[in-house]
Amino acid sequence: MAIISFFNSKGGSGKSLHSILFGSYLAYAEQKRVCILDFDYGLRLERFRKEEEELLKKEDSALSRYTAAHPDDSVTGSEGVLDIITVPREVKERGERERDEFSASLGEYIEGVSKEGYDYIILDLPCEFSAEALSFIVLLGAADLVAVPFDYTPTVRNCALHTAEVLRDNGVPLVMFWNKVSVSDLKKDGFLDRIESFLTDRGYDVLPHRVKFFQKATREYEGGKGFVVSTLCWPRRYVELNCPVLEILYACLKGRLDEIVE
Repeated sequence: MAIISFFNSKGGSGKSLHSILFGSYLAYAEQKRVCILDFDYGLRLERFRKEEEELLKKEDSALSRYTAAHPDDSVTGSEGVLDIITVPREVKERGERERDEFSASLGEYIEGVSKEGYDYIILDLPCEFSAEALSFIVLLGAADLVAVPFDYTPTVRNCALHTAEVLRDNGVPLVMFWNKVSVSDLKKDGFLDRIESFLTDRGYDVLPHRVKFFQKATREYEGGKGFVVSTLCWPRRYVELNCPVLEILYACLKGRLDEIVE
């Protein structure tokens, strides 16, 4: 079993988006047992899953139409499992109080989840990132690999660099990758390459897979034409048409994790 987290200390950088999509890829495309542990407050991803289950019951929803047309890409035709678990508040609060080391409460909880036979655990964490923050404690104590998404905006890019520096200084394995790449970015001659060279010159592992900007990262487009994010299917047809590099990126990350397991 291997544990990964998509993490950047800037909100809106793609942490939860990639947690869901990568989990769906592993479960429904690769037939693996996967668990997303949601450390954020408010039962976000559990509520997301429940809303999806309701959409699946509606014949006119994009989700139900897609899974009916492509059952092999969804939970209905898969031997894989994608579970979503919200970490209990008391476990998180105790971990924050015992921040000097990976607390017994957090360690025992994650170890207990791992005994359920999952192939992969994905940690979806709050973006706060300091020595006192829950995310810092969990990543240092549990993550086998951290994937740091970054984009062209200075704030996200600087937060990604700070995140990577802290993780590397504390011995946490990490990779970085371009997220939200737009057509205008690609037209700027050498723009992406220069930023990538800046990072690689500092010793960071930047994956050569640039994920395009999802203008509407949602389950239901206006008019019911399609969706991007789902915990109940891997939207392979959408990915093949709109962002084929996404599946290549996830295959690369799976390969890294499999090396860790071995």
